Amino acid sequence: MIEPGLFKVECLSPVHIGSGDELVRGIDFYTSEGFTEVLDPDRVLKTFGAFEGFAENIRRGVGIGEFLKGRAVQAAACRRYHVPGAIEAHSLRAAIRCGDGRPLIPGSSIKGALRTLLLAGWSGEGAPHSGRRPPPVRDALWTVGYSGKTSSRRLEEAVFHFSGEGLRANDPKTDLLRTLTVSDAMFAAGSLQVISALALGTTRNTLTAAEALERGAGALVSLRAGDEFLDARLPFPNKLPDLQTLASWSHLQARHLLDGDLEFFKARNEDPIVGRLEELLAEVEHAAASAIILRLGWGTGWRTMTGDLLTPDERSRVMRRVGKTRKVIIEGHSSRGRPSDALGWVRIEPVSPDEAAALAAATRPAPIEIEPEPAPMPVEAAPAPAPQPLARRDPFAAAIADLKARDWGRVSGYVKQAASHPDPQERERRLSLIAEQLIRIFGNDRKRMREIAQIPELAPFLKGR
Repeated sequence: MIEPGLFKVECLSPVHIGSGDELVRGIDFYTSEGFTEVLDPDRVLKTFGAFEGFAENIRRGVGIGEFLKGRAVQAAACRRYHVPGAIEAHSLRAAIRCGDGRPLIPGSSIKGALRTLLLAGWSGEGAPHSGRRPPPVRDALWTVGYSGKTSSRRLEEAVFHFSGEGLRANDPKTDLLRTLTVSDAMFAAGSLQVISALALGTTRNTLTAAEALERGAGALVSLRAGDEFLDARLPFPNKLPDLQTLASWSHLQARHLLDGDLEFFKARNEDPIVGRLEELLAEVEHAAASAIILRLGWGTGWRTMTGDLLTPDERSRVMRRVGKTRKVIIEGHSSRGRPSDALGWVRIEPVSPDEAAALAAATRPAPIEIEPEPAPMPVEAAPAPAPQPLARRDPFAAAIADLKARDWGRVSGYVKQAASHPDPQERERRLSLIAEQLIRIFGNDRKRMREIAQIPELAPFLKGR
């Protein structure tokens, strides 16, 4: 069991944990004057609005660089950053970030790497790759001939899960690693670099660019392994080791992975990457006894992700093509660049309260700068719209206003039209209009006014006349 505590995560080599977003060459980034301009889509749209016709230009092979140049738009106005040299890769993988923009290594990624380390440790007898296997692991592997879903499931159950009545195999409630808790590690905002990587050992074009945490970047993480209540009451097949044992296992596992990679690159005469791997191996050899060395993230390969449990003899019987390629960081961003570094190596070691406080301060998010709202453009007062003719605004009122003394014969028709309107308020308004107009026309004609007073619909509007 590892007591809850604060640890420092330090990148021993560039590390890429992807957000799932990929930037596309010619749309999101382009090369100009010796730099690759990586654009910020939000700033592009905010500054210049939608680029009408851009989609058609893309179909015709006109990239965003030429499109902006044709409209006299400077890349600096909408760039995210720019990178020296030309990125030849078709896509650039974005790094995962937290809400304030800082890059991070999720706790789930660290926990996954620790799970693989524990699998390797418990699959050997007393240590990873010891050459001997505990009986439950041996039975899980040998019973099914090393391969297939059944073998992996049996191995998972033998190492991490207890069995209980009414519980299905691999039920999360039976998993030992529910007692392992790891927080996200958030790095300083300026900790990213852009690298290009490709796979050696294949003829396919695998060149890919990625945002990666740079070598030496550090962050704070909290880690707790073990739970006294659950450990005492649940029959887990293994108990989580203490920090010293876990660190010791990680050193053995790191040496195993690095030795395999060194053998691969020495056979290909790739001297720069061989020298770099020997540096990493020296860091493992001189690491503190409490430092956990892990490899995680994109580009670390099948051997890293699975723990590389099988011996060469065992692997040759079931997986002849596995482990034949290696993904490496290259010098520059051209597919002709030589391999120069490996991906994904980190060191996790406990820190004192003072060291933790200093690290937290160094990785604190930058203050948010609120851009002032642009001053509103002066708007000339628009001329008041010309009033619409009464005939357009109110055809009935216009017709009544046109009544003359000679139109007496049309009055009864207008009264019927007004009185038949379904809306009571509109009906009253129209009858009132008729009465007012008739008073204006015949107000001095007593005989005609008596006739008007005898029209029942108009009588209420003639009181006092």
